[in-house]
Amino acid sequence: GMKYGVTREYVLAMEIVLPDGSVINTGRKTLKSVAGYDLTRFFVGSEGTLGVLTKITLKLLPMPEKIGTVISFFSDIDSALNATDSILIKNHLHVRSLEFADKICIDAIRESTEGEIPEEVGALLLIDVDGNEKNVANDISRIDALCRENSALNTSIANTDEKRNTLWDIWKSISPSLFKVNSMEFNEDCSAPRSKVKEALKKVYELGKAHSLQVAAFGNVGEGHVHLSVICNNGKVVDVPVNNLISQIFKDVVSVSRSNRSAQGVGDTKSEYIGLELAPHEIEIMRDLKRMFDPKSIMNPGKTFGNSSVHRNTHYK
Repeated sequence: GMKYGVTREYVLAMEIVLPDGSVINTGRKTLKSVAGYDLTRFFVGSEGTLGVLTKITLKLLPMPEKIGTVISFFSDIDSALNATDSILIKNHLHVRSLEFADKICIDAIRESTEGEIPEEVGALLLIDVDGNEKNVANDISRIDALCRENSALNTSIANTDEKRNTLWDIWKSISPSLFKVNSMEFNEDCSAPRSKVKEALKKVYELGKAHSLQVAAFGNVGEGHVHLSVICNNGKVVDVPVNNLISQIFKDVVSVSRSNRSAQGVGDTKSEYIGLELAPHEIEIMRDLKRMFDPKSIMNPGKTFGNSSVHRNTHYK
């Protein structure tokens, strides 16, 4: 999403079955069209609450000539996020992705995979760039230097698919590792502007400590999209304290960023928090649209505007 945007930007047209059984087609075959409302954008992200998408026409892009990857290890989160600022804000490098993981995630990887990540590592960045051969080489070199300037303990570069896959396997092992080494985890995600990620994470860790719960954080920090895993190893029923913590995290993150939904949508587990981000009149307009398209509320009932108090993104052993 950092370099190429989000899914909605690539949806050109759709066939949709409405709740009454009628079928509509959105989109135009011309390169440009400003006739009427943009129904394609309206239905993208509606999470099945307005109709069933039966056909989707997508815009495709050619594969890049070259992709390069850098993984950089830091002793603490601040150094990693400072490197992020240097790469994206101060030097305006257009990276393909920029992923982050904190010490809890790294310790879980080390424990579950018997990996060779040094004990002193407290955060990591995994960065992809793409383009032609020359530009990728230049960007990789600059990113490597910027990470080292921001106190990176170690940096590795991958220019082949095999080496890149090895680095990305470390990243992909985060969620399985957290689950493997902990008896229970509750997963959520949130968003903050890049300039506010450090502040948002600080609030998350402070809240976890105040609730006597451990919170692991990882995600696409380049977009400000962070996954949170609330860890519990005492074997006790913890739904209430965890839900209290999640509620407070959403409230505090919204106070920083005006967003709690991130890249995963609203669904049912975040529906009770939508009022933190949207004004009452905005919500009422959306409810009116829902009633107009789906007066009997048969399309994904309870999603987006529900009032769920049950935290469902839970993994138990």
